[in-house]
Amino acid sequence: MKIFISILFCLSACLVDAQNTKVEVIREFVNEIKSFEKINFDLDLPIRTFNQKAKEKADTVIVVDKSNIKESLVLAKKYNLAFITVENHTIVRISNFNKTSISGSWSTRMPFGEGYIQRHGRLNATKGTINNIIGRPDKKIRNLYLFKMKTDS
Repeated sequence: MKIFISILFCLSACLVDAQNTKVEVIREFVNEIKSFEKINFDLDLPIRTFNQKAKEKADTVIVVDKSNIKESLVLAKKYNLAFITVENHTIVRISNFNKTSISGSWSTRMPFGEGYIQRHGRLNATKGTINNIIGRPDKKIRNLYLFKMKTDS
């Protein structure tokens, strides 16, 4: 019985550690957003917490779909930071607007990005053109969050 309790305790500790790791990964991923430094991220769905706070803190928020993605990406170039989320499971930071690839499903050139997709409770790192990260246009909610407008100086 003592062995069973010990094993159960160890498994519980590992699960809590894995949840904290997800939070730390997302916290580090968005560390350039100064207003996110003290946010308590949800242990199970840290991308949901990002969505909630980004709606309050971003300079501009756009729900993107096939009809407005091209114009939204042109606007995003004017900002220092651009993130796209797909519901509560995917987050991508656009990292290079000059490195693009044509997307037939989105009908525009898509920039390069890096991010995380949460599957089966685990965050999986990914990078590439953002259409390969955010998927094809469908009924899922995709939000574009823009932070810190660039100034011409």
